[in-house]
Amino acid sequence: MDNLRRLGGLAGIISGLATAWLTISLSVAFPAAGITLRGQNDPNKYLPFVMKHTVLFWTTDVLGGIVAALAVGILMLALAERFSAESHDQAKLGLTMGLVGALGLAVAAFIRLTAASYLTAVYGSAKLTAGVAFYAVNGMTHVFLALGAVTLGLSALIYGGMMLKDSGYTHVGYLSVVAGTPLIISAFIPGDVLYMVSSGLITVWLFWTGALLWQEAVAAEPARGARNDRAQFRVVGRRREQRAV
Repeated sequence: MDNLRRLGGLAGIISGLATAWLTISLSVAFPAAGITLRGQNDPNKYLPFVMKHTVLFWTTDVLGGIVAALAVGILMLALAERFSAESHDQAKLGLTMGLVGALGLAVAAFIRLTAASYLTAVYGSAKLTAGVAFYAVNGMTHVFLALGAVTLGLSALIYGGMMLKDSGYTHVGYLSVVAGTPLIISAFIPGDVLYMVSSGLITVWLFWTGALLWQEAVAAEPARGARNDRAQFRVVGRRREQRAV
């Protein structure tokens, strides 16, 4: 169990860093390179941008999209194991919501990657066709992003309720409520400011939660090692007594 918590803690830290990279890239690096958040919904601006800044696009979508989503899934597994003793059903519900959220974000990132590869290839010779296809793919991507935001936000709220009952997780439990709520709202109300706020808060929550899990798992290792040493010492003592008899 400690190994799962250690892995989940590391995954939480990685997902926090990856989400931070995604947020910074979309809201800072992309505009600095010539395209705003709103401009990313225009095929005549977005596709030429991807063709010109291929490395930036791929590193943003792979690291900030797919890697972050996979790491979130591992974190959810660790959180479910950690809080299952307090409420098995609630932990299972939080796990389900979290995995659906991670899957939604991963699918959205995968669609964006594969579509960009194809559409940039045909954009030069068939701009109208590429533009129409872009709007269809972009709409599908936003559906999965909204699904990921809602379910991941619900997962944060569910785990937050359990964290508030644990003295070691009280502060991050409050953050769960603060981070989960705007993330859910962002799925229904688009806006640059709301996106940046919700992304920033969920980034801190992922990193902080992962760090606490990691710290908890590492702190448990010396105690577990001491128990094993005492048990081994008792076994050796019994064997010596049996030989003496």
